[in-house]
Amino acid sequence: MLKKMFISMVFMTMLVIGVSLYLFQEKVIGTFDQSNSRSGVLEQSFENEDYFYFLSDKEINRAIGKGTTSIILIEDYLLESPEESLGTESHVAFAYIETPYLTTINIARNVFDHYGRIPSSQEVKQELFDQYLPIHIRFNENKGYVYDLKMIQDEKEIEPFSTEVHGSGAMKTIYLNVGDLDFSMPATVIVEDSVDSSVNHQYEIDFENYIP
Repeated sequence: MLKKMFISMVFMTMLVIGVSLYLFQEKVIGTFDQSNSRSGVLEQSFENEDYFYFLSDKEINRAIGKGTTSIILIEDYLLESPEESLGTESHVAFAYIETPYLTTINIARNVFDHYGRIPSSQEVKQELFDQYLPIHIRFNENKGYVYDLKMIQDEKEIEPFSTEVHGSGAMKTIYLNVGDLDFSMPATVIVEDSVDSSVNHQYEIDFENYIP
């Protein structure tokens, strides 16, 4: 009898510890999975026809059609790396620019896959930016909290309007204020170790390459 009681107590103790560890892990992951933003809320608008990546309704509808029929969606928006990575080859998977055209493709694909319908151009417009340009870095591991992102243009660093980390560090995004960019000039995105700046990876951006 005592032996059975002892075994039962040991089992219950292990069960309580296991559940406690699980809940603690979920809480920690949930905390770190939240987006980290260094600035205010991003305001969504898409009315500025002078914006370099502005889309007409016809172009939005074309992107919606592509989003509901294509499988590979970001290959045309991947950033090129002109040089060998310096210590980051096992950490950085890829980088890409998210223009309004790509955003429209992704929205259309998501709506079509989840709800079985095709969104309207007006519906998509409500989710587009004409003030901010997102640049995404995807890591092989959860290194988004380890690396800093920099944008350099004409030998000057452009401060992101906002920086976000998603997926417990799997993805890091900077939102650049389009008013700070010169779309006629190339720019460089640097993924840099926050402790050792010699460990970095650079990506070149020629903005004209991402016009649909």
